[in-house]
Amino acid sequence: MLDYERYFNQYRDDNNLDLMLSFNMPAGYESANGTFDVESKTVFINADYLKEAPDYEKAFYFFHELRHSSQYLCPDLFSSAINRSLQYIVMYDGTCYKIVNGKCCECKLEGGEDYFTNIYLGQPYEVDANKYAYEQAKKRR
Repeated sequence: MLDYERYFNQYRDDNNLDLMLSFNMPAGYESANGTFDVESKTVFINADYLKEAPDYEKAFYFFHELRHSSQYLCPDLFSSAINRSLQYIVMYDGTCYKIVNGKCCECKLEGGEDYFTNIYLGQPYEVDANKYAYEQAKKRR
């Protein structure tokens, strides 16, 4: 079984981050594998949802969210493309958000789930988080 607490503490200490870990998913994210909330500085992992998954899959989602915490909290460590992309959120259903002066603006675009999935996965911050998570999960396989 993946020791979330151990890896979390190690990551937080190694990266000198002020972070919290929660296994209670926020409202609206009950079926998500995990998420990072920058305002509360909390990494949320849906351990119940992932309980049947192999450890390398749990590790992938876990390290993916940890990487997002670093992207938001330590922007100087990342490229300008990653930093710029953090202000845009594209959901699978075409709901889009842009952070402008600390406020979240929302719109809904037309298109299918495949189209928006490709946009979502192609965002620089997601590409970076997926690459990092893959490398970390591979170590735990």
